[in-house]
Amino acid sequence: MKNKSAWLIGLLVLLNVFLLGTIWFTHDKPPHPDRQEVRKFVERELQFTEEQVNQYDVLIKEHQQEMRSIHQQMRPLKNELFQMIAFPEDSLKTKIVSEQIAKLVIQQDLATLKHFRKVRNTICTDKQKPLLDNLLSEILAKMGRQGSPPPPKRP
Repeated sequence: MKNKSAWLIGLLVLLNVFLLGTIWFTHDKPPHPDRQEVRKFVERELQFTEEQVNQYDVLIKEHQQEMRSIHQQMRPLKNELFQMIAFPEDSLKTKIVSEQIAKLVIQQDLATLKHFRKVRNTICTDKQKPLLDNLLSEILAKMGRQGSPPPPKRP
């Protein structure tokens, strides 16, 4: 009877790990905003010329490629983290994997910062730079960036 109970508990643990992984990757995330909507917002608010729009498209593609690369590195780490459901919370392995994920999150934020610095320094005119500075919180909120400050109230 004990052997049957142990087998049943093991099966339940595996099902819970699968369920948590599914929830982690598919649920509780805000719907991804339409990328075109955010792009058009930036172009409209900064009144980009056609040449600036073309330059912006190139920078967006570079940024998306970098973010995809980081996300691909993060996915197996998150899977590994949730495979550790039976480990104690303070296990060394849990801490190591969590720290690796945290480093990748930092890389994502720095990549986004770098992207907007490039937009500001290579595309924007001197008149557009303060506009971008003032809109950045709103842009990040529209992109669904966690941890971004709420957008300021616009006049």
